[in-house]
Amino acid sequence: MPSTDDAEDDILARFREMTAGLNHEVFGDATTPVDRRRPQPSTGKVLTVRVDLHRSSPPIWRRLELRSDLSLEDVHTVLQTAFDWAGYHSWRFAAGGAPFDEAAQQFLCASDVEEGEDPDGIPAGEVRLGEQLQQAGDALKYLYDYGDGWDLGLVVESVRAAEAGDTQPGPWEGGARPRPRTAAGCATRRA
Repeated sequence: MPSTDDAEDDILARFREMTAGLNHEVFGDATTPVDRRRPQPSTGKVLTVRVDLHRSSPPIWRRLELRSDLSLEDVHTVLQTAFDWAGYHSWRFAAGGAPFDEAAQQFLCASDVEEGEDPDGIPAGEVRLGEQLQQAGDALKYLYDYGDGWDLGLVVESVRAAEAGDTQPGPWEGGARPRPRTAAGCATRRA
């Protein structure tokens, strides 16, 4: 399955440049966030999700099995463990665009909510993974450490019904370790 990368962000940026002067009374306000949440599935699902660290060489990725009823705050904790990070920094998820993209829906960590960082953002602890990811190909973005910019793309590879033993995130696999602990120059560093 192809990994998510910067191509989407580049296309979105070019689109915004081309449409910047259009009459928003006719076309609508492109910066108004859309509520991209969907109803939570009525039965538990297990999502196989590929998570790629953007702009890394060699590719750094993980494949995780996650229950659809996990909160995005819980998914953050899983990602911290999977990438061997310590959880010291702010983070957020975004649907429909990049983190900090005005048109994307933002799901915020507690410190961003407390600081009023994004008045339209929703606390990540109030959103279930299944409200965002439900079928193969669904995607979500995650940014950890706004200064260093660990930028991850999550893409659903497959979905199955949850079974009684599927209480914890499943085993994961992946490639390359995200070292050093700074993302500066990520495209040229060795993992």
